[in-house]
Amino acid sequence: MQLVAVVGGLVLVVLLVAVLVVARCYRRLDSGTALVIRGAWGSRVSFDDVLVLPLVQRAETIDLTLKAVAVECRGKDGLTCHDSIRADVVATVHVRVNRTFDDVLKVADTVGCARAGDSQQLRDLFVPRFIEALRTVAQHLEFETLHARRGDFKDQMIEVVGRDLNGYILEDFVVVEIEQTPLAMLDPNNILDAIGIRKITDRTSEENIRTNELKQRERVEILKQNRIADEQALRIEQERAEAEARAGQGIHAGFMGKR
Repeated sequence: MQLVAVVGGLVLVVLLVAVLVVARCYRRLDSGTALVIRGAWGSRVSFDDVLVLPLVQRAETIDLTLKAVAVECRGKDGLTCHDSIRADVVATVHVRVNRTFDDVLKVADTVGCARAGDSQQLRDLFVPRFIEALRTVAQHLEFETLHARRGDFKDQMIEVVGRDLNGYILEDFVVVEIEQTPLAMLDPNNILDAIGIRKITDRTSEENIRTNELKQRERVEILKQNRIADEQALRIEQERAEAEARAGQGIHAGFMGKR
């Protein structure tokens, strides 16, 4: 009986130790994360809770959630359009680590698990790439087209950059702002800026002349309508006066007839 009790006690201790070891080695994953596990049997990725063996395996968490990266091209760094007019463009790029075994490992190997979702790291990775793509697309579009057809601009951007970003995936590209770069920010000694300045000046002058013509036409039309209204009012007043005069003459004639 004592031997059975001793054996039973040892078994219980072993089970408790095993449970503690499993509990310590069992890794629970938060939503939007994955676990990169490396060890004697190679590397693997888990997207669910998993057991990581101590000593023979090591594991790192990698962030898979969507990240927003701001891309800005303003002033002297504005985009030169096909018509040489510069555009200030602000956009937001939405990216995340692609939820596949190969892509998660690619990001883990090239960027590192801890830095995969870091804001500065993402800016370093993607801002230069997207600025170059913005410049490429803008060169084929005139400013007014760029400003008026943002959907086409976005589609062309995604086509140039692609959805696959070396382990990351482009979820969306949002054009936040497109404005003409202020003239004060342009360099008149730069041939493209000089052409842009001339075109902007010409177009602005044309629009100002057209606006003035419309204002003058409006003024003339208002004066004409006022004159017509005054003439109609005068005619109505004359007709009323004549009617009153005729009525007065009729009353007077009737009075004289009674006498």
